[in-house]
Amino acid sequence: MSGKFTEIWVYLAATPLLGLTVTLLAYQGAYWIYAKAKMNPLANPVAIAVIAEPEHQCGVGEEMTHLVAEGEAGFGR
Repeated sequence: MSGKFTEIWVYLAATPLLGLTVTLLAYQGAYWIYAKAKMNPLANPVAIAVIAEPEHQCGVGEEMTHLVAEGEAGFGR
């Protein structure tokens, strides 16, 4: 079974499907928390998934932030 998992992981890591898979898993986990909290609005699954997602923490948007700060992003032209 480990060999099959490795094959799937190599495929997902080489495509944008990795990001989609991580996002869906984060949402699924966040929804579980939401259900355990008896659907309390403070346990919003979307907010929890966004905070928990690794892409959110590794600076994916830093390049765009720098472009906007330097005025090179093309906004307002």
